[in-house]
Order: sequence, then structure tokens, then C-alpha cells
Amino acid sequence: MNRPAPFLPHIIFRAILLLLAIGHPQTALADKPPPLPPSLSTAKDPEADSRMGQKKYREGNYQQAMIYLRYAEREGDLEAAYLIGLMYFKGLGLQQSDPGEARKWLVKAAWGNNVHAQILLGGMFESGNGVAKDIKNAVKWYGRAALRGSREAVSILERLKFTNPDIVNNYIKLCVPRPNEGIWPQIKRLFYGC
Repeated sequence: MNRPAPFLPHIIFRAILLLLAIGHPQTALADKPPPLPPSLSTAKDPEADSRMGQKKYREGNYQQAMIYLRYAEREGDLEAAYLIGLMYFKGLGLQQSDPGEARKWLVKAAWGNNVHAQILLGGMFESGNGVAKDIKNAVKWYGRAALRGSREAVSILERLKFTNPDIVNNYIKLCVPRPNEGIWPQIKRLFYGC
């Protein structure tokens, strides 16, 4: 039986995706959360942990919220990762804020397409709070949030367009999808980090 040769660009594209997934920040696991006391146990139900963590967060009980959210995040809840990052960023339930630790959790949530985490990361890069000031990275995170439908991110990008037009226009040129485009612009976006 005579089979046609596989489409080479398709194979190359899959290989590139595989290589990028290996070094992806979302694959890094956080340290193990402290065990839940028996009185707080939710029988290892990540959804219940997430709901309880969000409830404790709204109530202002940040230590218990952190425990529940760490369990929920360990099971893949990216909203929990965002709230953990927000608590570290604001210093809620901690002695002081820790922007470096906040960045770790926010990057994890942002790679999972959490719009709030993307906007907060963009703000951290724009202001240099906890990270080196980098407008290009700020525009990337704001742009990702804008592509997910965030009006706040769009207005921030419009504001940045006045102070840094080259960076914003370059991001729009490279990262905003266009109808009927081929595979090469998609590969460019992949390497650019869109």
C-alpha cells in the first residue's frame, strides 16, 4: 500500500508546540499546601475547596482561604491560583506583600487564560512592581486579556498607545489574528509569545 508522505509543516508545528509545552510555566508545581485540619476537610473535593476558599476570601479569613485555595489550585483550578497570587500581591493574611511570589501564581493563572491575572501581570510589568519594568511584556499581557474580551485591557492598551506607540502597534501587527490567514502568521505569533 502506497501512503502519501505526511505534511511536513504540520509535523514541525506539532514538534514546536511539544517543545514549548515542556518549558511552560504552568507545568511548574507549587509547594505542597499545609494539611487541612479535620474540622475543615472537604473530602478532597476540588470544587468544594474552591468554593470554600472563595467564601473565606470574601469573608476576610485569608489564612483559611489560602489553605482551601492551595488545595483547589493543586487540582487545576486557575481561579484559585489567581486569588492566591492576589493575596500575595496585596499581602492579605501575610506579614507583608510578596510580589515575587505573587508573580509566580499570577503567571500560572494567566497562562490558563485568566483575564484578571493577565491584567494584573500587565500592571506589574508596566509599573515594575515585583518584576523588572518591561513595557513590552506589559503590552503582551494586556493584549492577551484584550483578545479574551476585556474592555479594561483594551482601554489600557489605548492609553499605552500614546506613550509607547511602536510597542503597541507591533503587538497588534503580530498578535491580532486576521481572517483567512495561513499557518506562517500563526507560527510567528507562537514564537513572539502572543
